[in-house]
Amino acid sequence: SIIEPVTLRLKLGLENGHHERKCMIGNMEKISLSTSHSQIISLVSLVSTWSDNIASLSSMNNNGNIDGIEILEEVEDDNVSDDSGTKQLTAGTKTVPSVMNEEEEPETEVMEKMKDSIAKVHLSVTLQRFQIKIANDKDESIEAHLISAKASSTNFSDDSSSLHLQMGHFWLLDRLQSDFPRQQRLLAHSRLPKEASQYSTCGDYNILHDIEMAKDNDKEENALADIKITKTSW
Repeated sequence: SIIEPVTLRLKLGLENGHHERKCMIGNMEKISLSTSHSQIISLVSLVSTWSDNIASLSSMNNNGNIDGIEILEEVEDDNVSDDSGTKQLTAGTKTVPSVMNEEEEPETEVMEKMKDSIAKVHLSVTLQRFQIKIANDKDESIEAHLISAKASSTNFSDDSSSLHLQMGHFWLLDRLQSDFPRQQRLLAHSRLPKEASQYSTCGDYNILHDIEMAKDNDKEENALADIKITKTSW
């Protein structure tokens, strides 16, 4: 099979009372995709065939006519302005005032206001491991690995919200044989438990084992990404 079976575990939590809160936490252990060169050719051929069929059906329905949206010309009226002298764009009888920049609150004040709010809805999904493998008839392959990816969203009682994206280790490994000598087979990678030169020197690319050892030593890190976006309600 191309895609191995995927298991998703969900934990749901509801709290009623003075504060109503909801929580859902999902966890997927592994997503693994494995394919070959011949399977990719068959898939591309199938997609191309369906695209041609859809295009032919669309042309039959249109009967040669293309429906579109008429675009009205934007007219700038020099005689219309607000009290501050800022020009406005006019279209017919409606006016659109220019947007003025408002002062932003200092970051410290925003954080102080968010301390008084509580989380009302929290959603979180974690993928422990993602793997793609493309192999040829000689069982030589190119592999892409992503370890630990987590996305979460939280809505607070003051109508603010936050998004958080975390990604652990990533590497792209080339196991294809070639006619010329090669030493380094890591094509691309994030920060790894060891230097890339150490893996190429010994020829052992058992990176997953090294990551598991780092977890046991409480050295797990978000080597690829750790992004948090906060939206305030004021």
